[in-house]
Amino acid sequence: MRATILLLLSVILFYGFNHVDIMKNSFGMIQVGVKVLPTKDSKADILALHILNSVIDKPFLRASSFIVKKKNNETSLLTSAHVCNEISSFKKEENFFKVKSNVILVTNISSFFKMKDIENHIKVVPNIYVRDFYGKKHKLKSIDKVVNESDLCRITTHGNWGSIVKISSQECVYGERVYNISSSAGFYSPNSVPFREGNYSGIHEEYEDDENNYKNLYTIEALPGSSGSGVFNKKGEVCGNINISYSKSNLSLGATRKDIVKILK
Repeated sequence: MRATILLLLSVILFYGFNHVDIMKNSFGMIQVGVKVLPTKDSKADILALHILNSVIDKPFLRASSFIVKKKNNETSLLTSAHVCNEISSFKKEENFFKVKSNVILVTNISSFFKMKDIENHIKVVPNIYVRDFYGKKHKLKSIDKVVNESDLCRITTHGNWGSIVKISSQECVYGERVYNISSSAGFYSPNSVPFREGNYSGIHEEYEDDENNYKNLYTIEALPGSSGSGVFNKKGEVCGNINISYSKSNLSLGATRKDIVKILK
């Protein structure tokens, strides 16, 4: 009798809690922003640069991702195509110039920077990285593949970190309990990332007779920042993801398992 109880507890612990650790270790929060560096002959002191970077260290974009591959001191993750498109757009010269101008404006009105010709002393550069569940930053290396039809994108960071997810061998089952971890609404702190759960509610056909627009439907509340996050079953396997959130409901949409398998080939 005691052995039976212990066995049941082991099963409950494995299927009820093991998936949480898998989700935590595979999670990556994508942050897009800027940072200030000194020029070659800069007269800006370290303290001033530190203060300035603290002032502007607010992300222009936060999104979510999960690890799908590790190789040669690099880690690859899956996120939403619209997230990668935003990153590419942000880095375009005309768009980045607007951001740079705003940063320079901050330096001009700040008391800790009184020197003339401020642009000769600092340079503003993109600051794009993935931060893991525990708070460590991993610099973005490349955007590898974008598939707009399924709204999926594969990216790579420098360094070997985290845990690779296992993709489920079958699609989610209607009514199945599923789980999600994401920087929903931009919320993120080391060891504190929003965790949600809901039910898989089948395939949603956005447009008739267009197989490229089949999306998984979940009763998981999602907000901006949830984009790109994985949807896990109780085994900790990914059977979909979240790409589209509805702020006035507890519904969300994402790519199917089939779409995920396809982009990983």
